[in-house]
Amino acid sequence: MSAALGVDVGGTFTDVVLVDGAGTIHVAKVVTTPSDPRDGVRHGVEVALERAGLTGGDIDRFVHGTTLATNVLLERRGARTALAVTQGFGDILRLARESRAGSARYDLLFPPPDPAIERELTFEVRERVTAVGAVHTELDVHDSIRVRDIATGDKWKPLTDGDTMLVHVVVPKAEEAAAAATEAAPAAAGSEPEVIKKGKTDKEEDEKDKKDKK
Repeated sequence: MSAALGVDVGGTFTDVVLVDGAGTIHVAKVVTTPSDPRDGVRHGVEVALERAGLTGGDIDRFVHGTTLATNVLLERRGARTALAVTQGFGDILRLARESRAGSARYDLLFPPPDPAIERELTFEVRERVTAVGAVHTELDVHDSIRVRDIATGDKWKPLTDGDTMLVHVVVPKAEEAAAAATEAAPAAAGSEPEVIKKGKTDKEEDEKDKKDKK
């Protein structure tokens, strides 16, 4: 009997959902094991399989997701991180649209939360993929390498981590693969390219506002 298995690893619990060949749903909730999340996943899967009367060989589809990395970032417990985004989306974290709920969506004085990554460590790269997955502007890997080198240079030490968030990039696999190749590519020579836009820090923005008001 073929079955599908889904696992979601959260900060406190690991949830497992198993759907057997007859369409019956079996669930399991176990405690997450922070020292090694795989242990919690293994335990949850074993519980779900036992409840369904199946074995691992009956599973023909496995889907996994986790919020562990997101939690570390939001709780500021991880390494100092840089972010590479699609050109034109440098302020996406500062806009914080997901933080606006209910009447706050229309509050012009809504105080957005502090972004998980500073604006000065957010770098824009030239590329664009449309919502339907069509490559509008191909990702320039050399440009991405330059961004990586700048973000990990002496100026930003002890920066030890980086992330890439490109709009719709997971739709065309070639673009996703090109972005991933940046991490393993050798350092690029030359100065910072013009396509990289480093935004002002919040402090610089406040000082500019004060000058404009005078």
